Formats: sequence, structure tokens, C-alpha cells
Amino acid sequence: MPYPEKVDWMYGFSHFHLQMNYFPKRLDGVIAPTDTRRRPDQRALENGDMVTAAAEKDRLENRQRTFRKYYEANNIVPQPRYFKKWRNPSDD
Repeated sequence: MPYPEKVDWMYGFSHFHLQMNYFPKRLDGVIAPTDTRRRPDQRALENGDMVTAAAEKDRLENRQRTFRKYYEANNIVPQPRYFKKWRNPSDD
């Protein structure tokens, strides 16, 4: 299969690689909001908008730093919302 149009903008990804990040509307509300396919910086990067991608990445990283500093200052241990740690009894 030939490479997609504007392959230079897509880091040489094949159609298969590009489809791995595809986010169909039917998954909205089904998968976690933290799924990387929802990241606006990633979407902008895939669309070739480097300025928006860089700005979104900076915004996201600053937000994460702010939360981390808040948690550390208040001795809060963040808990996952979508996953629970458990031990599989058959592993014993």
C-alpha cells in the first residue's frame, strides 16, 4: 500500500500507524478521558499544525506541574479514577 499524502508531515507513518491514533466519535464517552488519542497537542501535530501542537503541549505540561506541586504541598497521594490495583489469585 502506498504511503499517505503529505507523508513528510506525518513522520513517514504508514496508513496502519496513522490509524492507531484514529479516534472515532463512537468511542467518546466509552474510553477514559486520559486516553492519549484525545490529546489536542497530538491531534494538532497529526494535522501538521506545529504551533498549536507546541502551545497545547506546553499548556498540558504546565497543568501537570501545577497539580504535582499542589499534591506535594498538601501531602496528597493521587488515586487513579479508572483503574484499581488488585492481585490475581491465580498468580500465587
